[in-house]
Amino acid sequence: MFRKTFLFVIAACIVVVLAVMAAFFQRAWASHLDSYTAQIGDIELGKQGIHLDSVPLFAKTVMAGVLKQDLEPRFTHDFDLTYRAPILEMYVYDEEGAEIDPGSSLVYIYFNIGKPERDLWEDFGSEEIAIWYWDDKADSWELCFTFYVKSNYSMPYGRLACLNLGNGYYVLGHVGFDKELYSNHTEDGLSFAEYRKLYAPD
Repeated sequence: MFRKTFLFVIAACIVVVLAVMAAFFQRAWASHLDSYTAQIGDIELGKQGIHLDSVPLFAKTVMAGVLKQDLEPRFTHDFDLTYRAPILEMYVYDEEGAEIDPGSSLVYIYFNIGKPERDLWEDFGSEEIAIWYWDDKADSWELCFTFYVKSNYSMPYGRLACLNLGNGYYVLGHVGFDKELYSNHTEDGLSFAEYRKLYAPD
């Protein structure tokens, strides 16, 4: 009887320790995210941010931040990805804490750029520099249709922005154009230049 009680106590202690460790690591991983009220306006996160032109239906909170360390290998090992850190991460929640997909709302992701990025944009457009979104369902990077916002006193070289594609990671950079990445949007044999002309005209 004592042995069973002792084993039960040990097992309960192990479960508690594992739960505490999981909670600690979850907090450490998400420590770069801050809570913001979901309202029309900008959420500035350094040189990047989120602009809400409209608020997603039932949205109460936006959790957002920048990830300054490198992405996990699973995000890069199958992709020719080069990007400018930090990475932007965002999630939208309702009053009960349930995650809301903001994809149908006018929520924009933006990155203020410097002269090198502006020169790349002027010379090559989104073929060489654009905002990319990590699509968890497809397990791949998806081009977020990027446009240029003119410069002003607070952003002398302008910014690149796109209409959000959902919750998760956004990076500013370049992904090698694997045909499979565009399989949901293009016909077989369509070049990227043709793709841009048809689906993302300047």
